[in-house]
Amino acid sequence: MVPGIRTLFLPTPGNVLVSADFSQAELRAIAVLSDCSPLKSIYTDSSRSLHKETAARFYGENYTKEEYVKSKNINFGVCYLQSAEAFSQMYTMPVQEARDYIGTWFNTFPEIAEWIAEVSDRVEKENELRSPFGAKRRFHLITPENLKECIREGVNFLPQNTAGLLTMAAIIEIEDAGIPVINSVHDSIVVDVPEDEVNDVAATMKTIMERQAYDKLGWELPFKVDISVGENWGELEEMEVIPLAA
Repeated sequence: MVPGIRTLFLPTPGNVLVSADFSQAELRAIAVLSDCSPLKSIYTDSSRSLHKETAARFYGENYTKEEYVKSKNINFGVCYLQSAEAFSQMYTMPVQEARDYIGTWFNTFPEIAEWIAEVSDRVEKENELRSPFGAKRRFHLITPENLKECIREGVNFLPQNTAGLLTMAAIIEIEDAGIPVINSVHDSIVVDVPEDEVNDVAATMKTIMERQAYDKLGWELPFKVDISVGENWGELEEMEVIPLAA
C-alpha cells in the first residue's frame, strides 16, 4: 500500500471513522486449534502480552523498539511456516538469528509444533482440511515439488478462515444493529458515525465482536477487540470504550 493512502479515506462531513480490530485473532485461533496451554494462558490474562514476552525471552528484558517490532512480526510468521531465510530478508537479520528465534518459539509453544505436524499429515494423506466453520480447503494435486507449499497453505488456511468468518459474522450483526459498515480489512471493521455517537457505537461493536468466538464456535478463549477513532482512516487513535449500561 502506498504510504499515507489511508489518509485519503474520509468520513461523511460531521462524522468520524471508528475502527474495531480483533487483537491477534489468528494467533488466538491457533492457540485454540492447537490447544496450546502456554499461549492460551497469555490470552486469558489481560496483563500479559505475547509480543512483549517473546521479545524479552529472545532479546532480554531491555529489548529495543526495533526488536519488539521484529518479534511482533515474527510471532505471526513462525506460525505460518515462514523460513529463516525469509525472516532474514524481511527483517534484515542474520539467518542464524532467525533460526534461533524459530527454535526458541517452538520450544516455548511445543503444542503448536505438534499441531502443525498433525495438519501437515492431514494435508498429505487426506488432501483436505475443514475449518471450525466448516469451510473446506482441498488440495487436488500434491506432488513432491509442491508438498511444502500445500502444507504451508493448509496451516495458513485454518486460522485465517476462522478469523475472517468471525469478522464476517460480526459485520452481519453490526449491520443488523443499525451501524453501517463501510469497510473491512482482514479482521478489522470500519464504520462512519456521528461524533456524538462514537462511544455507543464502539461499545456495541466491541460487544458484538468479542462474543463471536463463543457464540459461533463455543470457544471460551477471549478474542479481544481494540477500538480506534479518527478523522481519516490513516490517522486513527486508540480509545478507551465506556461499556453501555446493562
